[in-house]
Amino acid sequence: MANIIVAKKVQGLVQKNNSYYFRLRVPANLIAAIGKKEITEPLGRLSHPQAAIKARELSAHYSALFLTLLNELGIEPTGPAAPALPRRSPTMAEAEHIASAGARELLLKDELVRSAGADTAAGESWSGALHDIDEEVTSALSGGKQGQLYQRFKADLAAHGLIAPTDKDELRLMVYRWAAVYGKAVQQVKQRVKGEPVDTPEKKELLPSLLEAKGKAVTDPSKKTADNLKLTDVYQLWRDHEPDRNKKTAGAAALAVQRFEALMNNPSLGKLTRAKGAEYRKLLLASDLTLNVASVNMVWINILLNFEVDNYQRIIVNPWAGLGITANAATIREEWTDTQAVKLFSDPIFQSYRLPKSKNAGMDAAYWVPVIGAYTGARVSELAQLLVDDLQVIDGIQCFRIAVTDSTIQSLKNEPSKRNIPIHPELIRLGLLDYRDAMGALGSHRLYPALTVSEDNGAGGAVSKWFSILKISHGFGAANTFHGFRNTIESKLQRVREGQLYIDRYLGHKPEGMGAGTYARVKPADLVGTAASIAYDGLSLPRVYTVPQWKP
Repeated sequence: MANIIVAKKVQGLVQKNNSYYFRLRVPANLIAAIGKKEITEPLGRLSHPQAAIKARELSAHYSALFLTLLNELGIEPTGPAAPALPRRSPTMAEAEHIASAGARELLLKDELVRSAGADTAAGESWSGALHDIDEEVTSALSGGKQGQLYQRFKADLAAHGLIAPTDKDELRLMVYRWAAVYGKAVQQVKQRVKGEPVDTPEKKELLPSLLEAKGKAVTDPSKKTADNLKLTDVYQLWRDHEPDRNKKTAGAAALAVQRFEALMNNPSLGKLTRAKGAEYRKLLLASDLTLNVASVNMVWINILLNFEVDNYQRIIVNPWAGLGITANAATIREEWTDTQAVKLFSDPIFQSYRLPKSKNAGMDAAYWVPVIGAYTGARVSELAQLLVDDLQVIDGIQCFRIAVTDSTIQSLKNEPSKRNIPIHPELIRLGLLDYRDAMGALGSHRLYPALTVSEDNGAGGAVSKWFSILKISHGFGAANTFHGFRNTIESKLQRVREGQLYIDRYLGHKPEGMGAGTYARVKPADLVGTAASIAYDGLSLPRVYTVPQWKP
């Protein structure tokens, strides 16, 4: 492990040898969806000021992206993080106690790496890390520079809710004694290198004063002044004002506060001006948020500011009163162009049946639901709730039966949604009927039994959330949705001059106009040509399905 230094006062910026890197922890409720716990990006050999600017830009970008994902996935956010108290410096005894805990971790890490074998990559990396620590400790104990070790010392204190002393003499002495404890651990590691047995000490409980520093409660938000009052304080007071608030409502407010903190660097409310409001409005409009979401976000900030003015008056008036964003009547769902479809379906899921492990993906559903959606324009809920028996021969034609035959898991938007449509030849080529037969042989009633069925979102909610992550990972934004496949199919059929009646029956649309289609009797055979007209230029999916990955 190379020498890692936490760069001063810039969140997420770390230095590794002579290069800078940006690191940011992924929120716990997005780890499963994103697939990793940390974002890491190399910044290269920049000067510290240049790297700091880039890290701040990336921090704002990813913070806004995480909030956008929470919104798109419908994940209820936790409340905003409460602002911490001003942190204190440790006593000498506390610093030595913290050093002892860190030294124990060093010995434990060495023990674990050593047990795996010194010739492993981990062993080589660990050897380099120990060399760095040894050099830094030796330099500090011999009266040399403390600079490199000082950064480790600060990080150690920060993990316990403390900051370094401001008095220079006290600081140097504290770092020296802290280094002495680590120095003993390094010497013990060297003993192990010589083959001498050295036990790792037992873990000790933190000093009561350190526990208090690490977990101390914030100041009562109702007693703060405007200069140290944060929007998250007002949010907490607003929540406490009516404890029984609807969870989704409270979650929407929390999400707005988190976005405000990320984009505005969390200013105190006493520093909010009209100009700051205009700046925030501009940032929202420049973000990846839809106009509707940006508008709702601005509304929530005003609600909380008005709550403060009406109830506590640390700020006398709401400086952002009247500032808002005019939302669209509805979010426009664009059609998927042929080029976009090729890009989306280039994913290994569709090229090699490499199914994701996310629970929301529903195993085999991750492959079949998007592919079927692309050739039928069916709603995600209609596809997610399909039964094995819903793929059947009707009037001599292989069809999807989109209906409600099991009310415990199935529902339809309206009566016109009920329909029988031919299975597209491409879906048959890709093995859909073989998949159906295999699921039946396994005794499954549902076509995608791995998909969870929720009371609020039915069978389609989970896979819809997963699809949002999939399309975002390929660079598609709010305009491209699963529902957009309906627009795609309608547009493709309009371009080949397909009759509107057949389009409506294929998609399950309610015909427009008085008496439209009332007396028409459209059968699956009438829609065979309709289905065959649907194609994507440049999209040639290989047949990769062999057997279901789901097992009873």
